[in-house]
Amino acid sequence: MSIYCNSCNIEVSTRNSKLSGPKRNIPEINRRIAYAMRSVGQGLEGMKTFCGIMDLNPPVSQNTYEQICIRVNAASKNVAFESTKKAADEEVAAVDSTDITVSAD
Repeated sequence: MSIYCNSCNIEVSTRNSKLSGPKRNIPEINRRIAYAMRSVGQGLEGMKTFCGIMDLNPPVSQNTYEQICIRVNAASKNVAFESTKKAADEEVAAVDSTDITVSAD
């Protein structure tokens, strides 16, 4: 985002989102909107509609969106695995046995 003063001819620029990723070159807002839209059952087309209605710049490209989804999916799987492992470890400790019944959906 840039703000320009016509009186003093000074332009000041700032980012509206912190940068993430290994090279610190990916605006976090791109990942957040992709995750948010997927969470409400929308995808890239929903992002385009939302950005258009809000008078925002167009969202990420198809390729970038797919890369974001791959990263979000990997992170979600990791969180699910760690959460399940923690719950299993807690149950094993609580009953002092590895002979436990597990159900999931």
